[in-house]
Amino acid sequence: MTAKGGTASRDSLPDVRHTNGKMQDLVAGHDWARTPVGPMEQWSPTMRATVSLILQSPTAMATMWGDEGIMIFNDGYAEVAADRYLRILGQPVKDAWPEASAFNGKVMRAVLSGQTLSYKEQEFTLLRSGEEREAWFDLDYSPVIDEAGKILGVLAVVTEVTAQVRAERQLADEHDRLRHMFEKSPGFMAMLRGPTHILEIANAAYRQLVGNRDVIGKTVSEALPEVGAQGFIDLLDSVYSSGEAYIGEDTPVLLQRDAGRAPIVAYLNFIYQPIRDSYGRVSGIFVSGHDVSDQHRTQDRLRLAQRAGGIGAFELHPKSGKLTVTEEFCRLWGLDVRAEIDIAEAAALVHPADRSTLGTLQPIIHEGALGYAEYRVRRADTGEERWFARRAEALEDDEQGVIRFAGVVYDVTDRKRNEEALQQLNETLEQRVAEQSAERNRMWRLSNDMMVVTRFDGSIQAANPACTELLGWDEPDLLGQDILDFVHPDDHPVAQREMAAQRDGQKTLNVEIRMLQKDGGHRWVSWTAVSGDGLIHAIVRDIQTEKEGQRALEQTQEALRQSQKMEAIGQLTGGIAHDFNNLLTVVTGNIDMAVRALDTAGVAEARSRRALENAMKGAERAASLTHRLLAFSRRQPLAPKAIDVDRLVLGMSDMLSRSLGETIRLEIVTSPGLWRVEADPNQLESALLNLAVNARDAMPDGGELVVETANARIDEAYTAVHAEVAAGQYVVIAVTDSGHGMSRETVAHVFEPFFTTKEVGRGTGLGLSMVYGFVKQSGGHVKVYSEEGKGTTVKIYLPRMMNSQGADDEASNGASLEKSQRRETILAVEDDDDVRAYTVECLRDLGYRVLEAHDGPSALRLLKRQAEPIDLLFTDVVMPGMSGNELAEEARKIQPKLRILYTSGYTRNAMVNGGRLEPGVEMIAKPFTYAALGQKVRDLLDIGRTGRLLLVEAEPTVRTLTAEGLRGEGFAVEEAANAAEALGKVRSAQGRYDGIIIDQNLPDRRGDALVAELRAMHVDLPLLLASNEDVEALASRYANDPCADVIAKPYTASSLADTLNRLEWRCEGS
Repeated sequence: MTAKGGTASRDSLPDVRHTNGKMQDLVAGHDWARTPVGPMEQWSPTMRATVSLILQSPTAMATMWGDEGIMIFNDGYAEVAADRYLRILGQPVKDAWPEASAFNGKVMRAVLSGQTLSYKEQEFTLLRSGEEREAWFDLDYSPVIDEAGKILGVLAVVTEVTAQVRAERQLADEHDRLRHMFEKSPGFMAMLRGPTHILEIANAAYRQLVGNRDVIGKTVSEALPEVGAQGFIDLLDSVYSSGEAYIGEDTPVLLQRDAGRAPIVAYLNFIYQPIRDSYGRVSGIFVSGHDVSDQHRTQDRLRLAQRAGGIGAFELHPKSGKLTVTEEFCRLWGLDVRAEIDIAEAAALVHPADRSTLGTLQPIIHEGALGYAEYRVRRADTGEERWFARRAEALEDDEQGVIRFAGVVYDVTDRKRNEEALQQLNETLEQRVAEQSAERNRMWRLSNDMMVVTRFDGSIQAANPACTELLGWDEPDLLGQDILDFVHPDDHPVAQREMAAQRDGQKTLNVEIRMLQKDGGHRWVSWTAVSGDGLIHAIVRDIQTEKEGQRALEQTQEALRQSQKMEAIGQLTGGIAHDFNNLLTVVTGNIDMAVRALDTAGVAEARSRRALENAMKGAERAASLTHRLLAFSRRQPLAPKAIDVDRLVLGMSDMLSRSLGETIRLEIVTSPGLWRVEADPNQLESALLNLAVNARDAMPDGGELVVETANARIDEAYTAVHAEVAAGQYVVIAVTDSGHGMSRETVAHVFEPFFTTKEVGRGTGLGLSMVYGFVKQSGGHVKVYSEEGKGTTVKIYLPRMMNSQGADDEASNGASLEKSQRRETILAVEDDDDVRAYTVECLRDLGYRVLEAHDGPSALRLLKRQAEPIDLLFTDVVMPGMSGNELAEEARKIQPKLRILYTSGYTRNAMVNGGRLEPGVEMIAKPFTYAALGQKVRDLLDIGRTGRLLLVEAEPTVRTLTAEGLRGEGFAVEEAANAAEALGKVRSAQGRYDGIIIDQNLPDRRGDALVAELRAMHVDLPLLLASNEDVEALASRYANDPCADVIAKPYTASSLADTLNRLEWRCEGS
């Protein structure tokens, strides 16, 4: 037990002579001999008397004997000791109360020394029922002295006051809380004492109200002299004398808060509450209330705002039938200003048609009558009709429900009139908008320009019909797709740049790009676009015709420029050569005269003669140079005659071999049936020799030179691109070397005089110029094909010499060619834009669907994107990056049985012998004519195809119409009316059909049974089953057979042909 306070005083011990109570038995029965006090018989009279005294006393008492304080106590103390009283009897006090050992030790020492101690509300922390608890006691300690004056022990009188202490402390806490609440209350409070109203206490709010003046202990008239003249002292006297409370609301009070400033007016809600003493007499007044000055000023401002804003406030009381209204309310309605009016009076002023709408003017008001309402009122003073708007809310009482409505009303006449005018205007505007929308929709549908709407991510949201007309894509093909999917890959950077600019709010004006067509081609278009509302709106103008015209103009201008340049150079060199020839004539003539003069004079001076001979050789070399210049300028005299080119070339073989040397192999390839030409044979030999010498210089480490001849046709389509050559029949002589080749820049200048790539002293630069001049003077055409590291081919075209048979039996314009009926798809790959454009135009005119690419990687991307098969790859052999042969290898990994046709400016022999192509591949040489290209493509597509179909159909009319339709698609159709007839035809033809179409409902067996028999006979025969029922179920049966399919009836001939073509391609690929 730990002491926390208390006081001590001396006291005397009572004298008790008899003992009784429950502790008597315990004391009597205790073995005292085992304790320091000894057996009871040995106790001194004083000890016996003291023990007897405490056992008889109802007050809690205990004795502590000897220095150790052996404890003997009565029943009262046992109650204090609680559950430990049995074990502490006869124990030293320090062991009995270990938690208070320090306190008890101090007490024992003091009292045994003769002192008397007393403690009030001494606090201990005791272990009771297993828990530490706070307890308070009043304690009195006295020494026990025997007859001889010896102190035997200590007598303790114990009174537990725990409950009392706790109650007092709780009361003090409550008092502090109430004082705090009083002080911190937001409302002002004060206690006035006596009839003179002395301010006994006042809280902070009260002190702040009066300006924090020193008011405590003073009467109200002393503390607040300014309130006396306002009648408040009289009011306090009345409350004090009558004993009745007084309530004041929104009461103005003039207060002098600051002696140096003017008084202020405060508005107060307060109560004077009389205080009565224990006899019921008034002893003071409790003052409490709130400063409502801010609310008062707010209400004033509200009244002013309502008046300024024309807002009238009201409260409606259904039970009394009254409206409490503001001044502004009365003004709006034209009423005399008053605080209250009858509901019936207001209802009479409302337009009859609006009374049912305005539910709050009805006898019974329901909840739906609340909220916003608009109605008409006829003013009471002028009779003018005005529109009012009302807003109201219900104010409820917990017990009585709705007791009143509060709301506002304001004039909306001007707005209603504006709305009527606006409605009329809107009707006019709606009509105009409808007209403009119709016009916009008409422009959208009928515009020749494409109109496209996309998101900023490029996804297409809308596209007008012009997109389908110009590009071929249907609207479902476009919507939701990325616009970049329809832009030429080479133009993606431009398109992406413009999309980013649109996201930044910039405009796109006349940006030219190429857009992909559904048939594989592309069109040049000009984009103008703006962004708004998260979308890009674009108008796309077709400029394909302009581009083609521009390209044609550029080509014509370039050809004209080249022609004028070569003509100018020719005139210059021709003039120089002519004048130089005149000079050479004088020089050679005089040299000859000098030689003859020496001969006549018989002069044998060797040195002079050698000088004249050297001068003559130099003059002869100069004459040769002028001869070449005249050849380039096309002013050299020619002696044209009929030439068999094959014979001339073969006759030059020895001379060419000697010129080439031993390290270069010569191969001459002639052409049976070669036409004759009319040209100067000597000049032609000289031109071929010049080409051979140039080729030799391009192969310093040896190589191969191939000279080939062939008949060639140049048509109007080719001359439209190459204006410098005339359409007609030619003999072509191709000279191909395996040398180091030339760049495109070099090729552009090879025919210019004195242009050479050789070292100084190795050539004059006039060889090819002479060839050019000779060919042009002969009415021909010369073309150079070269690639660095791959060699060079020079082709000389000389016009065919027409004999008595006339032009030729050849249809050079290709008029006899039939257009493709199957609309096969051809992928054309060419790096030269002009050649590609010419090729694509020819193929499309021949009826093919054409996809185009400018290089190998682009072609592979196109090939991978195609859902339908590609029937033919038509590719240039020599291209930058991926060659045509490499492209073909990669393409056949995607489509293994893809047919491939190569083209090149080099000859076929040069390409095969040079290792660029495998023997046996299909190739057409450049330049090719429309007819030659058409025939070559048709022949290649028809390889392995018979064009034969077998149609097995029981219904004669259906069979006849279907067969005629398929023949119109280019097929040769045989017919069978039943399964037996079909099996017989298949056995006779040994299965050589491109496909068999079988009706499901045959008279002798079902179509699918015939399919099974035919499949057993031929595993790779394309079989197409036609049915008007269970199409999906039948199709699922043949899902794993690449050479079988199902088509739903009825069908058209074109859909049937398309299905057959897909089936044939799929079957070939398996």
